[in-house]
Amino acid sequence: MAYTLSGQPGASWTGSACRTNLKTKLNITSPLGKKLNYNFVKEQIPIWESIPAESTIEWECLTMSDGKKQKDRINLTLQVFDMVYVAQVTDQVLDTLTAEQLQLAIDDVDAFTEIFQPKLEAVLVPQQVFKNIWSDTVQTDDSGVTKGSLTLQPQWPRGQYNFMVHYGYDAESEASDKDKAIEFWVKEMLPIVIELTAAVIATIASAGIAAGAIVIATAAMTYDMANLSSQYQQTRFGASKVNYEGCLFPAGGFNHTYSFTVEPEAEAADIQAALSPENMDVVSAVNSYIQLKGMGYFIGVASISIFTLLVLINKIKGRKRDG
Repeated sequence: MAYTLSGQPGASWTGSACRTNLKTKLNITSPLGKKLNYNFVKEQIPIWESIPAESTIEWECLTMSDGKKQKDRINLTLQVFDMVYVAQVTDQVLDTLTAEQLQLAIDDVDAFTEIFQPKLEAVLVPQQVFKNIWSDTVQTDDSGVTKGSLTLQPQWPRGQYNFMVHYGYDAESEASDKDKAIEFWVKEMLPIVIELTAAVIATIASAGIAAGAIVIATAAMTYDMANLSSQYQQTRFGASKVNYEGCLFPAGGFNHTYSFTVEPEAEAADIQAALSPENMDVVSAVNSYIQLKGMGYFIGVASISIFTLLVLINKIKGRKRDG
């Protein structure tokens, strides 16, 4: 079943001149030609919990200026949140630390964070975490409409995808704010990315890659992943002020996000293969700890995740035993 989005919830406007608007519609069809229903909608993000690879995305977009259908340009992006990559890089960074540095995670978390966080920031590439699989800048026609379709290729990663439509630019001064995007990544997104990935890993460790458990775990976090991806995408485009008709965009432009997870069981198997058995055992303990404390799947923004901290403690003990 198709879902339609219109406008920008909570939009902030900087003036009273004519205004732009965006309407979009998206439908997903299985390889067998069946229309796939979305499972739920959270804060204007429709979510499909599990779809097969090689499904086809069909979209339709309408741009408007001053209440009239108007030709303009929009940006389309298909992006995947690559949890396998996050798990791999976190493990690699931990392996570069000395026993003394790891010990700081127990003795002095602030001192440890000063060592560990910059190392992770240096190697965890935002464009690899939120990986653009496909993107295009298209022009709507004279009636403000553009339509298209895209089939998910079998070689693309399994995991949580976002199809995003961005409508907004500054006709007077077109420039993206790269520094702002980087700052947003380092200060706001990095800790959350680690937490979200850790929660899924914990589920894999405790329940294996059973379909039901993985679908439930990823579905619980899909909105947070989609919201992060959308915010990061918005910072990449920079300021949005007026279009070529002189009509205002809301601050940040229009950003419509449709979220779906491609074969979560296959993604879970890839994550499981990316981690050592030792670390999988540790994450199982993390899952028990989170449930015991009643913290749910999401711990919140912190300088370092509990997941990472417990992995470090295990590595410290393991190195002491080996020594």
